[in-house]
Amino acid sequence: MKFLPVLRSFLREHKVIYTVRGYDMRRAGVVVEGVGACRRIPLGRIYGRGDLASYVELSGFSSLEEWYNKIDEFIVPGQGMWLYRVEVINNV
Repeated sequence: MKFLPVLRSFLREHKVIYTVRGYDMRRAGVVVEGVGACRRIPLGRIYGRGDLASYVELSGFSSLEEWYNKIDEFIVPGQGMWLYRVEVINNV
């Protein structure tokens, strides 16, 4: 899985991050460059900003507004959004 550099650093430090993607993926082992082996756990579809409120603390962003603005940069309008928990299994 790919992450912005600041989010990779957050994942390395906290060993877990919540991320939103524009595609529905299954639970799987993934490799995050600069972090290592991780577990991707799907948590479900997101329909709006309020669905993310309880995940902000481990999102790598300082506020829901900041996180949602970044999501808007990557998600195509009308495309679905899915929330994932990514956990570090082994650091690089």
